[in-house]
This record gives sequence, C-alpha cells and structure tokens, in this order.
Amino acid sequence: MKRTSLLAIGLALIAALCAGKPAGATTFLDDFEDNNLRDGDPVSWGGATAVDGKLQIRASGSGATIAAARVPAEVGWSMRAQGSIGDSYIFGIGIQANNSSHVYLGMFDDGRVYLGTPGVAQTVVQTDLDPASVMMRFDAFDNVLYGWAWNVGEPEPIEPLLEFTTAVTRGLPAIWNEGASGGPLVISEFDFFEASTSPLTVPEPTSLSLLTIAAIGAWMRRKCVRVSALRHA
Repeated sequence: MKRTSLLAIGLALIAALCAGKPAGATTFLDDFEDNNLRDGDPVSWGGATAVDGKLQIRASGSGATIAAARVPAEVGWSMRAQGSIGDSYIFGIGIQANNSSHVYLGMFDDGRVYLGTPGVAQTVVQTDLDPASVMMRFDAFDNVLYGWAWNVGEPEPIEPLLEFTTAVTRGLPAIWNEGASGGPLVISEFDFFEASTSPLTVPEPTSLSLLTIAAIGAWMRRKCVRVSALRHA
C-alpha cells in the first residue's frame, strides 16, 4: 500500500478519535493506558482495576466477577478485546443484562471456547489457542450470538467460530472471569476493549501494523484532550 494511503488511514483515525462518537451509535475503544477506569475517557468501568496499562478483573471461587462499561444499555452489541486468562478458570466478554440474563463468549483455561452464560456453556468447541494471550470478538444481534477467537498477531477470521440462538435483552458491554469452585482469588487481564452498537468491521491487513496505528491514535486522543483543556483554561 502506498505511503499516502497509510497516511490517509492514520489521519482518518485521528480525526474520528478527536471528533468523538459517530451519530446514532455508541462506539468506544479503551486501551486502559491512563490506568484510570473512572474518568469516562473514553468510558468508565465498574468492577475492575487498572494496573500497568491493563484492566484487571478479580474473582474468587464463590462465583463470577463482571466488569461492565458505563454506557447506555442496548440490545445489540459488537465487541472485540485482547486478553489473558491469568490464573482464572474461565474468562470472556459479553453483555451484562439488567435482569441477570447475561450472554457471553467465554474461554476455559484448557483452550475450549463457548457461547452461553457465565459458567453455562450452550455451545462449545475445543481449540489449540493459548488463553494466556488471545483475541476475542463477540456479537449479539437479533437474538443470535456470534463468537470469534484467534491468536494475537493473526488476522481476524471472517467466519465466526461459534453461533447460538437465544433471547438477548438490553445490557452493557462487559468483561468477566471466574475461579474454580472453592478456589483462591484469581486475576485475568485485558489489553484493550472495543465495542459498538453496530457490527465491528474486520480490519484490513496493511503494511503498517495495526498496533502502531492504535498506539498513534491513543496518543493523539490524549493530545486532543490536553489541547482542549488548554483552550478552555
């Protein structure tokens, strides 16, 4: 790809980050680099902490812990994240519903991936993916759940790994983990989390690393905030 095309992609991303959310949709990307989950930049989170630029979620053997983004609840969500299971038994991403009808994409510590509710696998597939460093995507639209999982650094698959039909109620995009029954406190980590009320697009491969673009975008977003603050000082 030509350098001018790469520059256009970078400038478009920077402009979108500085402009804010697109009209008619809730969309955000949180890289947790500021180690602050309560400042609303880009969203606030409950049920988790930030350490060394990562979101940490902790659970005991008594049940699952859910960390939800503080955004307007919606019925349909598409989300993508990079995470590490740590010493948890299961972890994943999904929708936290107000009536506890949560729906999730989960991954066990042995590489099994499933769609369902926390701890209840409705459809399962065994993979050779490493839960210590994995990419996940979860979509829930029109009462159908879709789940993807792939290795960090590999292209996102076009076709979902799993699909399951179930009632989906209004809720919040969320991260969760769970320890073994009666076990000690466990921790899972996430490097970034992206969500939208419209289906996320599959990134096109380019000669410029997507990770580099994301890093530039995150830096420019913080730059936009600082410039705005100086203008209003």
